[in-house]
Amino acid sequence: MKKLTEKLKKQYGITLIALIVTIIVLLILAGVVISTLTGENGMITKAAEAAFRNEMAAIREQVDLKLIENSIDNSGIEGFEQVTDISGWDSDLKKEIIYWGQVDIGVSEITKDYAKNNADEIFEKYNLLNNLYYIDKVTAGGKEKTYIYDKKGDVVYKIPITTIGKYKVHSVEELNDSKGISNDNYINDESTMVTVEGITHYEPNLAGYNLDKTSIVYYEVRDENSTDTTQLATEIVPVNEYIKNGKQRIIEKNGKTYEFYNYAKQRWANILVENNDMKSYWVWIPRYSYKEGDVSDIKFIDLDTQPEEGYIVHSDFADGKKGIWVSKYEPIQTANTTVANFPYYLPDLTGFNRDNTYIEVYNKAENKFDETPLNQINDIKDFAKKNNWFNYNEQTWANIRVYEPESKTESWWVWIPRYAYSITGNTTSIIFIDLDNKPLDGSTLPSNYIVHSAFEDGKKGIWASKYEPIEKN
Repeated sequence: MKKLTEKLKKQYGITLIALIVTIIVLLILAGVVISTLTGENGMITKAAEAAFRNEMAAIREQVDLKLIENSIDNSGIEGFEQVTDISGWDSDLKKEIIYWGQVDIGVSEITKDYAKNNADEIFEKYNLLNNLYYIDKVTAGGKEKTYIYDKKGDVVYKIPITTIGKYKVHSVEELNDSKGISNDNYINDESTMVTVEGITHYEPNLAGYNLDKTSIVYYEVRDENSTDTTQLATEIVPVNEYIKNGKQRIIEKNGKTYEFYNYAKQRWANILVENNDMKSYWVWIPRYSYKEGDVSDIKFIDLDTQPEEGYIVHSDFADGKKGIWVSKYEPIQTANTTVANFPYYLPDLTGFNRDNTYIEVYNKAENKFDETPLNQINDIKDFAKKNNWFNYNEQTWANIRVYEPESKTESWWVWIPRYAYSITGNTTSIIFIDLDNKPLDGSTLPSNYIVHSAFEDGKKGIWASKYEPIEKN
């Protein structure tokens, strides 16, 4: 009997261990299955994303057809009902409308956090309901007041929130941005190493440039023995055509040969960027190392290769750049002040005479200001961005010159956006703030920061005189 009992204990003991092991294996398998189904790249998540994209694409297509049939003007869109009440909308939908609707509240950039935290105020102050329409039931495939169209931002939103994995979205634009997919018409492909006449280097990296506003500058190639002293001819080719044709380095046109770049012969790649009436040229400098003590002795280098003995990688490429684009303008620097990386109020030129005011951009290379009459600029924000007129996060301040023909005097002014400051030792730290004294990125102003007294009366910024007025004869 004793032997039988011991035998049964051993059998049941083995069975219990096997059961525990089986349960553990099943739990592991269940976790794998759940992750496979519901993870960011899981089957359920992918299915939900595909369904949402297809749904929004179908609505977008119907809206575009509707827009073709009807002209959009101040009277609205035929068949679309203007939105009058947003009390039932969640804050994420309002945030998306503000962020993706190109709402101009006069700051360098509007962040999602700031848009969400101040949504109701922004909606009311900037009359955003004037741009929003319910997509009618027929256009929306039988669904009533489910989708809205923002005519200013040209974006379609779905009012009920859609959950796709860890993301909660109302628009394709927000989904793309959350997943790191570009919503704009920008170049995505990165440059690779190329070898031209024995010289290996990174080709011009066009990632991030706009497909519609960027062009390749090809320069005429002449024989070394040519006696022609006239200026080299150029061919300007849209960048989308350049990419479509396989990134041709050399082209033939009208019996002439044109070359984009040839670093073996010190022909540097040039591109042209056009915005409205403004043009800017940029030259590509591939990643290189140079011999210590002799900056003229350079060797191009890739990201994975250590420089040869006695050579060091130039500091401009220390953060892993494949190269840099250099423009003719460089920002001026200001010492002893640290500026937090926050959005800020743009220079307010209201009240300045457009015919007598000049935008001054500092040209560090020539140690002078290059000026453009204000009356020649259609979009001051776009001009500022492309010409480095200012960048307060990099301590580059906006300057203007005003000439008064009646008194024959000129004065210089610098724009100072609304800010709070904190002084530690010899360093003054600045955070840009809104009219409610909150940082414009949606965060909270630290308690040790003080709003400057110049902004106590609700100014978004001030124009400070740089010099005494000068009389011009």
